[in-house]
Amino acid sequence: TQNPRFADLMNTLGGSMIPRARLDAEDISPARADYLRGVHAEHRSILDAVERQDADAARAAMRTHLSNSRERRRRALTAAGR
Repeated sequence: TQNPRFADLMNTLGGSMIPRARLDAEDISPARADYLRGVHAEHRSILDAVERQDADAARAAMRTHLSNSRERRRRALTAAGR
């Protein structure tokens, strides 16, 4: 990304802030597989834009991902009764 803060951000967030399921193809529900495909597609959009060095597209893809992530988190908390 040529962004000096990017590595710091990733180090700060680390694994605890960026949940990533360990996939076991034999032990994953169809709903979980759909969820992970969606998140992967968001990540792919960000990566593709960064690789093209398209700052506007990368920014838009990241905003979409963050917005979707916030909504997924909100729904999870609601489902958990919080």
